[in-house]
Amino acid sequence: MMTCPVCAGLSVRAVRVPGEPALVRCAACQLLFRAGAIADPPRERLSESERRLEERVAERRTAHFDELLRAAGVPGRLLDVGAGIGALVRLAGERGWRAVGVDVDPAVVAHARARGLDVRLGELASLALPARSFELVTLCNVLDFASDPVALLAECRRVLVPGGRIFLRTPNVPWQLRGARATRLLGAVGLRRLVDGRARWLAIFHRSNFGAHTLRIALARAGFEDVRLANSAPTAGDPYLGLGRAGETVLRLGKRVVFTAVEAAALASGGRWLLGPSIEAWARTPA
Repeated sequence: MMTCPVCAGLSVRAVRVPGEPALVRCAACQLLFRAGAIADPPRERLSESERRLEERVAERRTAHFDELLRAAGVPGRLLDVGAGIGALVRLAGERGWRAVGVDVDPAVVAHARARGLDVRLGELASLALPARSFELVTLCNVLDFASDPVALLAECRRVLVPGGRIFLRTPNVPWQLRGARATRLLGAVGLRRLVDGRARWLAIFHRSNFGAHTLRIALARAGFEDVRLANSAPTAGDPYLGLGRAGETVLRLGKRVVFTAVEAAALASGGRWLLGPSIEAWARTPA
């Protein structure tokens, strides 16, 4: 019998999203997830085009990483889960943190280690890092790829010191579902060609897809407290598609308009309405 990986609920139903593999939704916590998804095969090395893409994505996220580190306060020991080529590990080291990264992709780990960064290969649980060894754990666009997100969060809690903090960012599933509906509407009126091959413009779905309510439940079940959620500021332009100067300018302005609107809604609702494309959370372990 299929159960929800966040709340262990038994009441789940199939949800059809055009262009996506089969998705299932939990009636209790509203997690939208893929059951039995197959992981991508490991890459031994990055091709030149893959390297350029990884570096472009990392460069676009630098401003967000810098803001994260400023919000974290006094530097200490940092663990970045899903570190990729180590952009946050590198920046944290420059800001005075003792930073370690982990990732399951051999290609990005090799790239990071070739540049002198402490990025380790493997699932976090399998690496058996010492308990209570970090003041801050970060997961930036990582939790949505986890088949058992609560177990991953619990392992993050284990390696944090008492009172240590976790930061995570993930796509916001209500926004993504609206994007999928917009894609379907464009197809119905004969305009599907506008988004063909550009799925990331309107909707992104991974293995575990969270809204604010579900993310709060997952963190609480993993043993975190003092959970604070917010809309997450967008990256500049689009690091994936390579739109050219004019397209980047239009998309950057569009993102600013959208973020201003969703932040206004969050402010008006006292933080209850988090409607942006991505959400982020800070939480603590018990002291």
